[in-house]
Amino acid sequence: MSAGISAATEEQTANSRQVSKAVEHVNELTQTAASSAEEMSDATEELSRTAQELQRLVGQFKTATSGIEGAPLQPRLREP
Repeated sequence: MSAGISAATEEQTANSRQVSKAVEHVNELTQTAASSAEEMSDATEELSRTAQELQRLVGQFKTATSGIEGAPLQPRLREP
């Protein structure tokens, strides 16, 4: 009987170690995902600022056909 108890204790200890390792792995993945999400958020904000600046700069151009500041660019066709 004590051999059975000893074997069960060893098995429970091994299973506890496996669970502990799995929890550690999940924690690492969670930290990695959180870090990636933060980096992506920062990159998104920077991209948004860049897009706004580009819109501002492009809005300063006047087209040859309209002469209206901020008007969409219209391509000119070449005469044959």
